[in-house]
Amino acid sequence: MSPLKWVFLGNRGLRAGWRVALFIAIYFLAGEGLNRILPRLHFPDRAFTWSSFLLNNLLDFAFVAAIAWVTSRIEREQFSSYCQEKVFPVD
Repeated sequence: MSPLKWVFLGNRGLRAGWRVALFIAIYFLAGEGLNRILPRLHFPDRAFTWSSFLLNNLLDFAFVAAIAWVTSRIEREQFSSYCQEKVFPVD
């Protein structure tokens, strides 16, 4: 394996540090897009009401889940592989 490939790729594909960097880059780029789109849709601001709180938290969850799904497609892994017991052991 060439030295340049060794920096980016490991035994299981993309190295963990680069996976995190990819996730963070997509998070910030897509987040900027949402910051421009949501005010035009009159999405509720982060006010302290139950409906605003619920909608914003659901949007945050869907946003992070969508980024994780995109990252899984880039890595050619199943989305469910992020939640296997080897990643989050249960005692």
